[in-house]
Amino acid sequence: MSNNLPEKICMLPWISIETSPIGTARPCCLAIDEITKPNGEKYSLREHTLDEVYHSEYMQDLRGQFLAGEKPETCKRCWDEEAAGRTSKRMNSRIRLKDYYDDVKWQDTNPDQLWFLDLKLGNICNLKCRICGSWSSSKWAKEEIDYVPELKNRKEHLAYTFLQDGAWPRENADFWLNMNTLLPNIKYLEFTGGEPFLIQQHFDFLKTAVRTGHAEHIEIHYNTNGTQFPEDRELWSHFKHVEIAFSIDNTDKRFEYERYGADWNEVQDNIGKFHNFFGKNMYVVDNSVGANTAGVVNSMYKRMAQFANEDQTNPVAKQWIKKARELY
Repeated sequence: MSNNLPEKICMLPWISIETSPIGTARPCCLAIDEITKPNGEKYSLREHTLDEVYHSEYMQDLRGQFLAGEKPETCKRCWDEEAAGRTSKRMNSRIRLKDYYDDVKWQDTNPDQLWFLDLKLGNICNLKCRICGSWSSSKWAKEEIDYVPELKNRKEHLAYTFLQDGAWPRENADFWLNMNTLLPNIKYLEFTGGEPFLIQQHFDFLKTAVRTGHAEHIEIHYNTNGTQFPEDRELWSHFKHVEIAFSIDNTDKRFEYERYGADWNEVQDNIGKFHNFFGKNMYVVDNSVGANTAGVVNSMYKRMAQFANEDQTNPVAKQWIKKARELY
């Protein structure tokens, strides 16, 4: 069946949904538009479930556009990447998920194959990173609100709205009940933030996956700021695979400047703890490049390589500096 598909088709609308920190949803993290109801109102996960969003008229129409050989406007970021000769998320998904490609019910515009969930479960966070804002960080939102002089005006500030909307995972019990019903189909969970290790509801959901016997077919990916070593980590041993990406975009005081509120030594210690907990091959490090770090990436890697040579006993030096040693 997949041999007869349009050249520009994307599998993500059939198998995936992304949630935002403030409770809206998109077909994927690069989609321009959020998923809306027929009246144009955005779906809010404070009131709706992922099932409702996934089976919405919007998503059915999007799948239909792809089947008709069209290039949906909301996917413009991928079309622009491909026009520039780059590998887009659409193309990369075809490569990364090749084992599932032929299992997609392509001709069904209202399938029941929600396999991959990109979950940004609110904006609870303990840092104020330079690359972030009140959309994804409750710390940033609270600071912005504190600068508003009148209490009555604070509730009119956009940051206050973000702070309220970011509470949706704690306010919609039906969302989690629906998530439990999706467990038999789920193959991959991605948790970002806010800071995912501060969001207890996601650990409660993982406990349900373990208790119901579905954990063994689910892979998990995290993006974390590295400041947390969660107590519920023992749950991960029940899952098919667990991968943790640490947002490290600098070292020492520069790191603490970029990730305001973080302690470089604490983060190093936590990465070492994760290494000891997982062993050799169950986590990765994401060396992020932000607005203030693009010019210092090479010096950062050089510092990492130096650090690796200075302290051979530190598990961080043994594992997350590997790329630096390959370069220098």
